[in-house]
Amino acid sequence: MVTEISSGVSAHEFVGGGVVSGDSSLAVFEVRDSETNLRQFYSVDLSTPGSPRLLWEGDRDFSTILSDDGETAWFVGDAELLEVETDGGGVTVLRSAAGSFLSLALSPDGASLAYAVSDGSYHLCLQPTGGTSYNTLLSSADFLGYAEFTPDGSRLVYGASGVTSGQLELHSIATDGTGGVK
Repeated sequence: MVTEISSGVSAHEFVGGGVVSGDSSLAVFEVRDSETNLRQFYSVDLSTPGSPRLLWEGDRDFSTILSDDGETAWFVGDAELLEVETDGGGVTVLRSAAGSFLSLALSPDGASLAYAVSDGSYHLCLQPTGGTSYNTLLSSADFLGYAEFTPDGSRLVYGASGVTSGQLELHSIATDGTGGVK
């Protein structure tokens, strides 16, 4: 049996997989408006399916993550890291970048965001959720990206270009910036 969980989205093209909160109460999904080519982000309450709530509209997205309780979503749009209250509350710009955000991950305890930024160089950064300050853990002229937290949240695993091989290599670093391992 298939149950329709949302209706009323007049768009156009479903862009990617939705993200469901850890408690399965809410989903966030993205569509592209075929007339304006803007991407629109919606939330829908899974316990009372119906009309989705527009959270944000912009021209670009790379990654979307959702808190376990479904109350907050984070995503990259228009070269900004955004925090959105999924009940229709405000949108907060946590960081603007001169370049592009390459990945976005939420720590297992929900307290920190990890991401990579490219602005001519590559930077692996850690930032508290809800905060605008960030810590650059690592910078390189070679590619850094695809950051993910380990299950205990103590380390980040990320992809990096091999200086000698030119191939993507897997590395990790402690969230305090120490103990890099290839």
